[in-house]
Amino acid sequence: MPWRDFADTVEKACQAKGYTMVRLNGQAADFRLEKAGKTTLLSAKRWKAANQGVDALRDLVAAMQSQDISSAMFISLGPLSQAAQQLAKTEGVALLSGAALAQWLLT
Repeated sequence: MPWRDFADTVEKACQAKGYTMVRLNGQAADFRLEKAGKTTLLSAKRWKAANQGVDALRDLVAAMQSQDISSAMFISLGPLSQAAQQLAKTEGVALLSGAALAQWLLT
């Protein structure tokens, strides 16, 4: 699925969950979500990468910190490195992949 189609699918899933959404053109995050006064950055553009290292997560965490946002999600089909998983856990970044991602997109 091309990025444009996947982005549309993510947007529809977010709207169905009650988020208002703004598409971003930044490197670190692709969407800014708002719901009940809470802002979440969502990184999804690298969703098809065969594996994910820590760099993309570092960029997302830096964007969170620079914008004083305490919530983020990272979408990936491929596995994340141990360092990336640890950073996500430490910084409170929700990881969506595999069956959890499929469920999240459908509900």
